[in-house]
Amino acid sequence: MTQEQPAPAVGGRAVDLSDYDKINGWLLFPAYLHPLAKIGSSVYTVMQTLTVLAKPGLSAAAFAYVIAVLISNVVFGIAWGACGYFAYSLKPFFPKTYIGLSIADIAVLGLTVGVAYSVFLVSLTPDDELAMFKMILAAAIWIPYMLLSKRVKATFYEEMPARS
Repeated sequence: MTQEQPAPAVGGRAVDLSDYDKINGWLLFPAYLHPLAKIGSSVYTVMQTLTVLAKPGLSAAAFAYVIAVLISNVVFGIAWGACGYFAYSLKPFFPKTYIGLSIADIAVLGLTVGVAYSVFLVSLTPDDELAMFKMILAAAIWIPYMLLSKRVKATFYEEMPARS
């Protein structure tokens, strides 16, 4: 006769371990919605950048800057797409990829705005400030979540919640 193991409990509630082999709850935001939003943002920026390239009379420096913005947005769009795929595939390197992309996104936007300000004397617009604020806020919320969440550990690293 076999004796059944009691279901693990977290916070006094029984936990269904099958919930941890898929993405649910708050993890939906950084795993799927954030990459989709970043891909959409990259596509939008690429389209806007292409309209700037179509304008005649760009200096060589401005042309190089616009091309750099275009390339960085294409690369980030692809990278965020890969990040979403890693989440969907439950790859264990998804959380680190997400964290790295979030930090790189903020750094590249800061560099882009810094170059525009220092080289082309373009000041920050409210849209630039809002974009920076959104990126920093998202990073401030989701990076600690990726590092501390029991769901992330159980889903991507197969570390089940402690039994109580």
